[in-house]
Amino acid sequence: MNNQMARDRAVGGVLMMIGAMTALATKAMQVKMRLSAGDPGPKLFLYIAAVGLMVCGAGIILSRVPDTKMLVMGKKQWGKFVFLFLVLIGYLLGLKYLGFIISTPLAAFVLIYILKKEKKINLAGAAAYALILTGALYLVFVKLLSIVLPRGLFF
Repeated sequence: MNNQMARDRAVGGVLMMIGAMTALATKAMQVKMRLSAGDPGPKLFLYIAAVGLMVCGAGIILSRVPDTKMLVMGKKQWGKFVFLFLVLIGYLLGLKYLGFIISTPLAAFVLIYILKKEKKINLAGAAAYALILTGALYLVFVKLLSIVLPRGLFF
């Protein structure tokens, strides 16, 4: 086994340990709020994340192909990364002050534009997709899951 595969296996092991620790910490949490008798509560998402980390870690450990194409980011990629990070921070602030209905389509549109790579995109199509995505998320969370979405301070 070469150095790269040994590092990959170590990363896989660390991911599995983080997943296991997340699952144990979630089990130890005491959540007293439940919306209804069958409601899994907020722990469900933590368990999903824990299982995801363990599955990814196991996949890395069991992989027979070393990751020789390590990600090396140039100045342009770092700029895009920082901009993406700032957009996500802006989205969080938008959720607080503008609410879900206004912030989500704006953030979705900007994220589509950022992540388009070198492709030309139809701006009207991207705007329509952002609105459809927002509507679908609203229906799923509000109507199906009965989760209250942020309304914002100003609206």
